[in-house]
Amino acid sequence: MASCPSSNSVAVGTKMGQIYFLDVTKVEAPRVVHRIFLSKFPVLSLHYDQSGQFLITRATEGHIFILDARPSKLFQVLGYVALADEVLDLSVVSDLKNDSVEVVALLNVAEVQRARLAIFCLPSALTTDNDKYVNEQGMLNASAIKKEQYDLDYLLSSAVRLKDNIVYGYCNCAPFICKYHLLEENMLAGPSVFLSEKRIPSNQFGSGFFCLSPNRRWLASAAKDGVLIIYHSLTMDILARKHCHSYQGGGIRSMIFSLDGKFILVTGENDGALVCLKWKKITKTEAKEAAFHWQSLLAVLNKSALNENVVLKSMAEWQFDPESTSESIPEEKFKEAPLKFSTVEVSKEGGNITSLYSASTDDMTWMGQKIQKVIREETQRFANQKKELQMGIKKLCKTIQKMVHENEQVPDIEKLEQQEFNLDTEEQERAQAEAEQEVARVRKEIEMENLANRYLQDVIKRECWDAMCVKGRAIKVTSAF
Repeated sequence: MASCPSSNSVAVGTKMGQIYFLDVTKVEAPRVVHRIFLSKFPVLSLHYDQSGQFLITRATEGHIFILDARPSKLFQVLGYVALADEVLDLSVVSDLKNDSVEVVALLNVAEVQRARLAIFCLPSALTTDNDKYVNEQGMLNASAIKKEQYDLDYLLSSAVRLKDNIVYGYCNCAPFICKYHLLEENMLAGPSVFLSEKRIPSNQFGSGFFCLSPNRRWLASAAKDGVLIIYHSLTMDILARKHCHSYQGGGIRSMIFSLDGKFILVTGENDGALVCLKWKKITKTEAKEAAFHWQSLLAVLNKSALNENVVLKSMAEWQFDPESTSESIPEEKFKEAPLKFSTVEVSKEGGNITSLYSASTDDMTWMGQKIQKVIREETQRFANQKKELQMGIKKLCKTIQKMVHENEQVPDIEKLEQQEFNLDTEEQERAQAEAEQEVARVRKEIEMENLANRYLQDVIKRECWDAMCVKGRAIKVTSAF
């Protein structure tokens, strides 16, 4: 769940790949005003940028979806990024000067014991000129978003990026924080791996994660021991330390700075407690920097908040449809059902492409609708070529049938073998090879089964017959009279 800075809306993600948008203008009576069915991938986390332009959604299998956070745009899906590895952590920072949003994704690379960073930028033009940045299937172009990738020398559980290409990572295998400078001279000679230039003791127990303040001056670190530590991001000096939750309760689950930097909200893993912290002591310089950043951000938010809240209030409440397929699919069967969204079949007579999933577009995922649109456009684009190919295939079939019929009328000495009329010899050879392999496999299985039965026969004979001191005997008398 995440709260939007530019409007009184809240986004809630589900395990079934859906996002519900709530109007919380009246906190006592929140309303569900919209729902988006993104994909079959469960939603893991939701992140708004500080300016409230984008909603960045982290899903499984390396998928990151970008949505327009404004109610006036009906929370439009702008595109997605597909990464090769699972995303462990996501950091979103707004660059007000360049009018862009930087996203840092920490990836879990299974094949090597290292961390990998994927960094890309979302320009504000993405909301106005979306077609320039995405392809037909809705995937964001890597060059348009300036996507970069870095391999780091340690396994990390969390990472944040500061200015001047400085990255801090919470080490997963040892209790320290790694500092990286993403420059070519810090790269390992062999593979393209960046080495940490400094390791700082974390003084915390268990796996941890970071949270960067809106002005990038403070770095909060939390771990399973329930201790919150705030560092100065430039010097890494400890500014504050607070024991918020217990280790027995699972430690700290999440934390976030307020946009003005005065407060920090911390939630526990299992204790159900929400802790609100306020600075006791802070230097005047740091307070001025946080206030200046907040005023700059407030000027941006005030431009859109008023209009967006008016639109949000006017939106009708979203009604739950009990007959909706996407709502009625059990969770355990959900992984199989969405596969039908992108499955198509071609009818033999008309050659039309139809979806095997006959539900309405409201029940289809956003990705499924994109794939269906691409298939429909390609079908219309290549309709003439498809007709020509179909006519050519029919003509070829008639010619071959005529040749087969003529071959049956000639004398036996002049007849050709049936396989001579096979046009795809490679496919025929492949099918014959597969058949021979299958026969060999079945034959070997039968031989092994017979061998096992013979061995069992010998064991039974040795234990039940050969071991007998007196063998069983019988006298049979036949009468000759």
